[in-house]
Amino acid sequence: MIFTPNLLISFFIISLFNLIGNFGVIGVEERYVKSGHDETWLEDEVAFFREDGENNSTPAANFAGKCIKRAKCFSDADCGVKGKCVGGTKIGKCDCSKCLSGTGCKHEDSKTCGGLKDACSKFKLCQCEQAYKKHGYENAHKVRTEFCGVKSCNWNNDECFGLPCKAGNCRCGKV
Repeated sequence: MIFTPNLLISFFIISLFNLIGNFGVIGVEERYVKSGHDETWLEDEVAFFREDGENNSTPAANFAGKCIKRAKCFSDADCGVKGKCVGGTKIGKCDCSKCLSGTGCKHEDSKTCGGLKDACSKFKLCQCEQAYKKHGYENAHKVRTEFCGVKSCNWNNDECFGLPCKAGNCRCGKV
């Protein structure tokens, strides 16, 4: 059998697509344990919920206090008995960097303006300062000293008026 340049190039391209298609899949195992008519749960997602149906306040840690490496966390308690929540300063605090005044927005999209409620104006522009005023922070100084990077938050994130709560990652073992 003679390998012509065109045949070799074709084999190379097919091999490359095969490699790209499998990238990230090799060595990854996901087990599906609960399914409904419209949803499928991964095994680690099921551990998030208690048997009595109440949400666990610390989803990264299971009930035996086990630490899950690189799990999203907002405090050391989220990482089990031997874990620590790391990732810089202001973990578990409201992150105001996502709302950028003057950027375009849509009222119907809750993620616009970084998620800050009441920030999208009738002109379809983010007005973060006006939204902070609606939420009780009358000036920029109050926002910086009492809210952004100061106000504690967690998984529920009700405290941040829709803005994200800065998360860290669990480091397990000796910390």
